Amino acid sequence: MKKSSPKNIKRDEVALDDVNKHVVKKLITSDLVLELWEKSKTVKGQEKAELVKTAQVLSQNIGGFIVE
Repeated sequence: MKKSSPKNIKRDEVALDDVNKHVVKKLITSDLVLELWEKSKTVKGQEKAELVKTAQVLSQNIGGFIVE
């Protein structure tokens, strides 16, 4: 069996455009999740449901980033 050699790719060969550029808005931390959870206790209706859902999703992604 023939082993493939690693191919060195130069930066100029990769098409980098604006699609790959993002702005990091916030780091997802447990404090952020707790803040949303506490805020959900003071509101009612649809806003409460949205805050709880957001807190649940973010709790599964602690350590990640919120990007724009």
